[in-house]
Amino acid sequence: MRIVLKQICDLKQCTGCMVCYDSCPRKAIEQQEREGFFYPVINEQICIGCGLCADVCPTYHAVSEKRPLADTAYAVFHKDKQVRDSSSSGGVFYSLAKSILAEGGVVYGAAWTKEVAVKHIRIDSAEDISLLQGSKYVQSDMRDMYNTVRADLQTGKKVLFSGVPCQIAGLQSYLQIKYDNLYTCEVLCHGNGSPVIFEEHRKYISRTCGSEVVKVDFRHKTEKRCQNLAIGFQNGTSVLINNPMEDWYYYGFLTGIVLRPSCYQCQYVGTERMADITLADFWGLKEGSMKFPDHITYPSLVFVNSRKGQTLFQKNIENWEIVRRSVEEAVWGNLSLRRALPEHKWRKKFFKEYHEYGYERAGEKCLIPHFDWKDRIKKMIGKKATAFLVKVLKR
Repeated sequence: MRIVLKQICDLKQCTGCMVCYDSCPRKAIEQQEREGFFYPVINEQICIGCGLCADVCPTYHAVSEKRPLADTAYAVFHKDKQVRDSSSSGGVFYSLAKSILAEGGVVYGAAWTKEVAVKHIRIDSAEDISLLQGSKYVQSDMRDMYNTVRADLQTGKKVLFSGVPCQIAGLQSYLQIKYDNLYTCEVLCHGNGSPVIFEEHRKYISRTCGSEVVKVDFRHKTEKRCQNLAIGFQNGTSVLINNPMEDWYYYGFLTGIVLRPSCYQCQYVGTERMADITLADFWGLKEGSMKFPDHITYPSLVFVNSRKGQTLFQKNIENWEIVRRSVEEAVWGNLSLRRALPEHKWRKKFFKEYHEYGYERAGEKCLIPHFDWKDRIKKMIGKKATAFLVKVLKR
């Protein structure tokens, strides 16, 4: 009997990993935009009811291979200044990728396209590592990647697959079996930013500035600051924003207004990890615990979660400055090791305005900083006094 699914999983929990898209033998899974994100829709005229899409869905069937964090966290930065400057934080990923490529392997990760969108790509040359470096605060298009990864693994190539945790889960669920030649590297995630809203924002900036946006760097480094927003235009000009929160999209991403609904109930937060290696910024690193080569260097946080991860880590230690730190210190500074980001109170209003009146109206209403009473008091009397006052009021 042919049974056609109406939908694969609860759309509020769908991470957009697109494993279902790659798994369908008839290409019956289509992508439909909803609230700035793409969701799988089954074409009932093509579907043969095989159920493969549901079988590999990591939301429908939660990935079971999670390991508790080891008892050590590492603060790491690359010794080469050029590598550090081209990376968001310490430059660890560059070394991991280069070592895999040096052994004839391939690397997968998120890259900017010519259209200034974000998509996962495959590289087989060290010259292309730069395409995968840097933070991209937009959900990556994963279509056709899982099939390609499996094909590489089956030929015996070493594969390093990098992505946010839900993409790592998607790959593991898609493959179904373990490959000794697969190395996974997850980047701790603030959330998946809307690709549709980002594209609307890019068009808005292009109109406003009179030239097409052709490049975006969310974590641009200068001699004075390590976190600037840089925007390049087709006419050869560029804009450097020292306070990225002044940018509508950046503000919406960091505050959680333009994140995917599943991010607010993310099942991949916490201290149990799926990837061989976990990377993040080491926010909360105690002052004086590590000597930095310059004032714009900030180290990567590294967790080594498996034997394969340990092998890859050890191959690269000569390239890095490393300090061992406690897991508690690392967890304290990274929200995604504790809980999911809560949904922002302006999110529903933003998307309502966007669908009714367009992006500019929604941005003017919701993507300009709005300080609540706690923020205002914090500015006047300081963080510690504010925290004390909040405790007193809660009694």
